[in-house]
Amino acid sequence: MKTSKQEILKTATYFFIKKGYNGTSLADISSAVGIRKGSLFSHIKSKENLYQDVLNVEIPTINFKQEKYSLQELIEIYIQKLQQEISRLNNLFDNDISLTDYMLFLLESSKRHQNSKKRIENNSKKEIETWVNCLQKAKEKGEIKATVDVNLNAQLFYYVFFGNFYLSAISNELNTEQLKKSYYQLYDTLRK
Repeated sequence: MKTSKQEILKTATYFFIKKGYNGTSLADISSAVGIRKGSLFSHIKSKENLYQDVLNVEIPTINFKQEKYSLQELIEIYIQKLQQEISRLNNLFDNDISLTDYMLFLLESSKRHQNSKKRIENNSKKEIETWVNCLQKAKEKGEIKATVDVNLNAQLFYYVFFGNFYLSAISNELNTEQLKKSYYQLYDTLRK
């Protein structure tokens, strides 16, 4: 049976998330996909390049088409996208990757690789911009109070997620219902 680059990438993703870069060897990956370590190099250049390929998949660019949505709709879509991402990870690895593993992977990648750090920072900026744009539109349409500071509240929406993500990583389960309640509490304070 021929091993595909996709199979190697999926296996490498699992090991890099579960064991970290230093804890993962090419021998682990080749053994898990059922090929010799030397054969692995017909598919990859190096462990570092394979890690970069994994980062390109696991640190996706966030893109919400917020111009279509009210603030309330964006909250619902945001929660839905988070649930889809959790399902994707769970399905990809048969529920063997924890939220803690994933958070540590993101932290390690941002520490190890400047490009990953920039990508995570860019995602953060884009996400805050999404909230700013949506809040501004909600303000203009009268969905929220005219006195709302859109920049400050965009950061609050963003930080509510990260606070929830951090606490969830400790308990190993992202509580999207709690996040949704927190978002709606914030939303209710902004409404007219």
